[in-house]
Amino acid sequence: FIGLLMFVITTAMKSNDAFKKSMALIRGDKQITQIMGEPIEPGWFFNGSVQTSGSRGTINITYPLSGPKCEGEGYTYGEKHNNVWQIKIWSVQLDCTGKVYTFTE
Repeated sequence: FIGLLMFVITTAMKSNDAFKKSMALIRGDKQITQIMGEPIEPGWFFNGSVQTSGSRGTINITYPLSGPKCEGEGYTYGEKHNNVWQIKIWSVQLDCTGKVYTFTE
């Protein structure tokens, strides 16, 4: 039962528009992809919250990332206004270098 619950939660998170946007930002960053390699994939365990109410919402989550050359942790904070998600802050902490790369919009 717990495995099924985790699968449902993870699938829902990965289909969230804000999460998809944050992964596109991570995958589109040349410095991150050079260090981690491609493809960069999210892991199965998410920590944080996504809250929506009508056309507004917030996302504030951390999640594991893995690439062929390096693993790390992603962080995303975003806001939804008029049904459009805007990623305000996203960062990647790389296990292989110990560095944290933070980006803001």
